[in-house]
Amino acid sequence: MLNLIIQLTSLFGALCMTSCSMMTPPDSMDVSDARRHNFGSIFGKEGIVFNIGQTPKQSKSATVKCSVNKFLWKGALDTFSFMPTRVASPHKGYMCTNWHVDPNRPDIRVRVMVQIFGRKLRADAVKVHVIRQKLERNTWVDYRLSKQECTRLEVLVVERARKLRREYSNS
Repeated sequence: MLNLIIQLTSLFGALCMTSCSMMTPPDSMDVSDARRHNFGSIFGKEGIVFNIGQTPKQSKSATVKCSVNKFLWKGALDTFSFMPTRVASPHKGYMCTNWHVDPNRPDIRVRVMVQIFGRKLRADAVKVHVIRQKLERNTWVDYRLSKQECTRLEVLVVERARKLRREYSNS
């Protein structure tokens, strides 16, 4: 029985050694990087990391990369900065605010959703959708805004974006 266990252990070890020799590290890695690449690392900057089959991470950037026009994105954030933001995704170009109640009109609340399309600063790259509700008999009832009102908000976002671009190019 002991002999069988020893044979199985040596067979398992041989299989492990053979499979490890088949893993080839990328050319630009030294031996310790190759070991972390092939087997993972439990001691690293990120804690327990296993990068089996993946290339090591290059470096983490503190900046958020935007998949849409950065001036339109910043223009939308600035235009609706007085409202609390619920969701803001620069990768998808989508922003949604929480309900905003004007202190002068506590019976009306507003939520704004902004979608930005593409990387060019164009007026048709912004779509603003507004949900407005009015409190009637302790129930919030939807009231639609006209297309002209939504278009006016889109124009405000584009104007703010153009102003930001001018300021950026002048600096």
